[in-house]
Amino acid sequence: MTRPTIDANILVYSIETGDRRQEAAIAIIAGAARAGGLITLQALGEFFFATTRKRKLEPEAAMRQVALWSTAFGAPLPHSPAALTEAMAAAATGRFSFWDAMLLATAAQSGCTALISEDMAPGAKLGPVRVIPAFAGADVSPEARAVLA
Repeated sequence: MTRPTIDANILVYSIETGDRRQEAAIAIIAGAARAGGLITLQALGEFFFATTRKRKLEPEAAMRQVALWSTAFGAPLPHSPAALTEAMAAAATGRFSFWDAMLLATAAQSGCTALISEDMAPGAKLGPVRVIPAFAGADVSPEARAVLA
């Protein structure tokens, strides 16, 4: 069984009124929650930072949304010293940015095998976690649909 997690960009698209990917992002989040997916503290923090910095949401609204996702997915996945070590090693090779590697390493240590993302290279892997493309145009990609089924 594939256990998914979601990159912060999917969370951001879900609140982007007027973005053609909004409905697909909402479907991905709901599907990941139904599939027993996990969510990382990093993704939630990136969502809060991106949406409040760009004034897409007021801080209180962003905090409420983070709380809703924390309830839907259960306790967010924290970073660990081992994940940090793995992320630094992956970033040092140039395969991933540090923050992408940190997200992947944290997901791997928590039993995830798929990270649904819009901006990481599809098919890239760190440990057991493979990057799955989120979108095909404005729709959920076939790869993401398969992971969420």
